[in-house]
Amino acid sequence: MRLAAIVTAAAAVLAGCTTTGSGVQTQDLSTAPSMSSVTQTNTTEPATSSATMPSATASSSPVTSAASPSTATSDPWPANLTPAQQDQARAALAVLGGYIQVTNAASADPGAKDWTADIRKYTADPAATQILDALASYVSAGVHQVGPPIYEQPVVTEVVGNKVSIQACLDQSGLSLVDSNGASALQPIENPRVLWEATVFEYEEKDGGWLLSETATAKPVTPC
Repeated sequence: MRLAAIVTAAAAVLAGCTTTGSGVQTQDLSTAPSMSSVTQTNTTEPATSSATMPSATASSSPVTSAASPSTATSDPWPANLTPAQQDQARAALAVLGGYIQVTNAASADPGAKDWTADIRKYTADPAATQILDALASYVSAGVHQVGPPIYEQPVVTEVVGNKVSIQACLDQSGLSLVDSNGASALQPIENPRVLWEATVFEYEEKDGGWLLSETATAKPVTPC
């Protein structure tokens, strides 16, 4: 029972259901309000705790969208974003796409290799460490993912300074983990479709550039 609980907790982390930060499928998020697949080509090094992040300026004041995953428009960000902020939104959504791709790939075959470099290409701590710890628990338990979580209609809800906030409907109804015999290793998920939030920061280029650092289900838990 304890092992099953650990595996379920790890699955929650990899699906992005953490409370303090962290979570893969692939359509270009920079132009589409929904996700099925994205490829990110950033090859910079990962951010570190010493990363210096620029502060907000008058030209990058907070902009909040009234849009939700169920009401996304042609552009998945607030209509009043400046051109520079739209570029930030595109960069953040591309990172989200890479994050989803690599975490799903790692979850499907956690013991295939050391996934650290792949994970840290798109994520900073605390999300990166949480994902890697979850993958380690998969390896220890001898399980892997055969049904991925789906992130429906990700939209940018706010851009302020170097921070971009993203919201999506996280669908875990098809999420499945199995052991080497094909038996299910995942306890039932109480709320399989919930509103989910991610925070992406632009770090110094030497520290990785755009990286996703925190994810969580919306509070209070909101079905979608």
